Amino acid sequence: MQVKRSKIQSSALSYAISFMLLVGLISAALLFISGANKRIETIYLVKDHVLLNNLTALKWGLDHGDEQTELVHSSGDTSHIVSTKWGVYQLVHVKTQHPVASVEKTGVGGVKPVNAKVPALVIPNKMDQINLCGNTLLEGDIYVTEKGLKRGHITRKSFTRDKLYVGSLNKSEKRLPVLSFASGFGTYPSFRERGEAIAVLPEDSSFSFYNTTAVFSSLDAVELGNRLSGNIVIHSFDQIRVHAQSELENVILVAPRIVIEKGFVGTLQAFASEEIFCEENVALNYPSALVMYREGRTDSKGRIFLDEGTQILGGILLYDTAPYFRNPLNLELNNAMVGGIIYNTGESEIRGQVYGSLFTDKLLLHAGGGTYENYLLDATITSVQVPEKMLYPVWASQLFETKSDLIACF
Repeated sequence: MQVKRSKIQSSALSYAISFMLLVGLISAALLFISGANKRIETIYLVKDHVLLNNLTALKWGLDHGDEQTELVHSSGDTSHIVSTKWGVYQLVHVKTQHPVASVEKTGVGGVKPVNAKVPALVIPNKMDQINLCGNTLLEGDIYVTEKGLKRGHITRKSFTRDKLYVGSLNKSEKRLPVLSFASGFGTYPSFRERGEAIAVLPEDSSFSFYNTTAVFSSLDAVELGNRLSGNIVIHSFDQIRVHAQSELENVILVAPRIVIEKGFVGTLQAFASEEIFCEENVALNYPSALVMYREGRTDSKGRIFLDEGTQILGGILLYDTAPYFRNPLNLELNNAMVGGIIYNTGESEIRGQVYGSLFTDKLLLHAGGGTYENYLLDATITSVQVPEKMLYPVWASQLFETKSDLIACF
């Protein structure tokens, strides 16, 4: 029997080889993609881990004050930490390194109460009662004179609420808690010492917190109408006027007198020795601060004035190391709102709302052509209606028990 043989055509063999090569290429590509995905996943996991370590280091730096140090994590990552003051807040810069990745962040920090027992109102015990008129609301822990609170009547307005206060009423100490600040706190030399002088104020610029603080100073008045953000201090030996069209974010202003024009919206810290004047509908976003700090006796008056519709979120400090009764520091809220903490060694006229805490040596009220001490008219002072995540300037840690935390990170 003869077996019949057939030949495979060369074209069919070529197709078979091509198909096998294609299958091989696809398999190799799949293996490559799978390996690449695993490598990418590993890199992302490493970056996430480094980012978490960086956040841990930021919070660690807040707790350890004004210093430079290194933190070695259990994973072997190393964080280089630089912590310093930024006005009345804390600034921490951290670079966390891993063999295959690194993360660099800057955080602004403040302090928050450890418990809810933050006083709403503290006035030294000077034997005078506090008169409440109109729709005044006191809510929280109240510390006032041993004569307490009384229903008052002024300019045809009597107290209209059912209760004088909501919360607890306590007898205060004879003096406000004493605060302690470094010598030269909030002055131009104190900022210049840590910064680097610049000769010209740029029109529109952002200054990185990774670099040394830029400090601009002028003998003449400074008019701000540009866009500035970040690590810069602007100083004038005369005055600073912030125009409504300005765009300022996280900058510091230092001058004897600072005027913020009607309608301005931004985030800043203002340090003055004579006056800070906020016109109508100014909005200083969180975390902002207004500070008037004076060392030694002076014959000049100092005041912070917030006009109608103005909102300040952060803190207000009026502190005189040697208060003089003829020229006390003065804070006036004219239908304005403050969210945060106020500390004033002088007189406070509260015609508006304080959501947080008010520490003041004296209450004052101008009404009907007269001046009255220890009166509140249509005022709201509450420590209850404060957002849980609200943080205060670092000097608040001298008034009640606090812990450090991050306000913002960038």
